[in-house]
Amino acid sequence: MDNREEYSEASDMQRRDAQEVVDEFIDELGKMHGSCIDIGCGPGNITKELILPKLASDATIV
Repeated sequence: MDNREEYSEASDMQRRDAQEVVDEFIDELGKMHGSCIDIGCGPGNITKELILPKLASDATIV
């Protein structure tokens, strides 16, 4: 799928699964500093909205 909006509208299952992983590793995510690379194949919204807010304040997504 090469349409960002269409993918985002159809990615409820991916968002749910990602949220479960974030919830399971919430303590570890909070200890991560520096750069975190997003090597996924979606538009990056799950990384930006679910993962980045849980990382240490000095962490960045590349």
